[in-house]
Amino acid sequence: MKKKTVQKFQHRKPDNSLKNPWLFAGVLLPITFIVFSPALFNEFVNWDDYNYIRDNPLLQDFSLNTIRHLFNFGTFVMGNYHPFTMLSYLAEYHFAGSSPFLYHFDNIILHLFNVALISVLIWKLTGKYYATLIAAALFALHPMRVESVVWAAERKDVLYAFFYLVSIIAYTYYIRSSEKRYVYYTVSLLVFLFSLLSKGQAVVLPLTFFLVDYWYGKKIDFKSVASKIPFLALSVFFGILAINAQSSSLTSQRLISYTFGERIVFAAYNLVAYLYKLIYPYDLACYYGYPDESGMKLIYAGALLAVGIMAFVFLRFRKNKAVMFGTLFFLATIFIVIQLLPVGNAIIADRYTYIPYIGLFFIIALLLDPLLSTGSLKRRRIAGALIGLQLLVFAVASFSQAKTWKNNETLWLRAIDNEPEQGMPYNNLGIYLMEQKKYDTAILLLNR
Repeated sequence: MKKKTVQKFQHRKPDNSLKNPWLFAGVLLPITFIVFSPALFNEFVNWDDYNYIRDNPLLQDFSLNTIRHLFNFGTFVMGNYHPFTMLSYLAEYHFAGSSPFLYHFDNIILHLFNVALISVLIWKLTGKYYATLIAAALFALHPMRVESVVWAAERKDVLYAFFYLVSIIAYTYYIRSSEKRYVYYTVSLLVFLFSLLSKGQAVVLPLTFFLVDYWYGKKIDFKSVASKIPFLALSVFFGILAINAQSSSLTSQRLISYTFGERIVFAAYNLVAYLYKLIYPYDLACYYGYPDESGMKLIYAGALLAVGIMAFVFLRFRKNKAVMFGTLFFLATIFIVIQLLPVGNAIIADRYTYIPYIGLFFIIALLLDPLLSTGSLKRRRIAGALIGLQLLVFAVASFSQAKTWKNNETLWLRAIDNEPEQGMPYNNLGIYLMEQKKYDTAILLLNR
């Protein structure tokens, strides 16, 4: 019985008699644009937008010298080396200056491209129409997408993800095709480099290649590993560069000091927090601070729960290829930002899930696919209605969350409402109100 269950979720060749997954893109992409459209009217916020764009002197001279400077390995902006991201800002600043509309518009368009790429990838992996639709819709509309899409300073997320997904798709063609294999290999390697030049989080891509091999039943032998050496070499180089960039920034100076043992606990807690927000993505904010001593009990409890969940998954589903692929994809792409090594000054961040959640969406999509593709028409309609209703709830929540990024006041009031004992939101809101000459309120906030 278990054997049949496992086989049901394994890869199969796409059935061309099924509906083309591009058909629903004509509906999903406009809906996604509408969901994130509040960003078009949002202002820049003092949560990196000023330093990256509005007040960045690097963007004020569109010249070859500036471009060379951006690609210099010693040029770190806000503790990151991401010349492609900065190049996109440079081009936008040339046309739009410090007016935020174009930056937000381009972020949304990049997200739409990524939605299309997700549909191609899931279709390529599964050949299942409804699984493709569900995974793409979750990726498009889930509220945990909002920070990556509507925050102008988080261009690096949607940009690196675009190249990341193209690289995976090219790799699937490389291992599955008999002709032009090395063309696909070269494309995959080249766009992987572009992804690294957009955000350092892309260094984990070679790990996902091993998972793609696993999904397609390829042996992990010397030849397989050797083909990934150029990718691994790039990962090591840009990983070291990213560590140097982070250590040069104010981020590392603002970090609260914790032992490595405590960071292991934080990492485990992160996994539970991200799983929780996958299911209940509603109390979202731009900042989640480290806990004080009284809050550590929750952290330890979350860490123990994470260990239990991971043990259960690997023991119960170790022979289920879909669950193992999705789980390992999530873990392989999230581990670099779960605070084992300090990243930023928040314990978790919505933006870190932009690529990792693909693995979890993959599992959900394959679990729900039989409800829509088999059984009686009545049952399929009921299942479709319930899934559609949940997607509608996510879409409404994302639309609402996008509005919280309208300006500094709405952004930081939301963060204060979410965690009233954290100091940074009061500080940033107070600075904003000082700029607005609302001195009395600003002083109260800064004192707080």
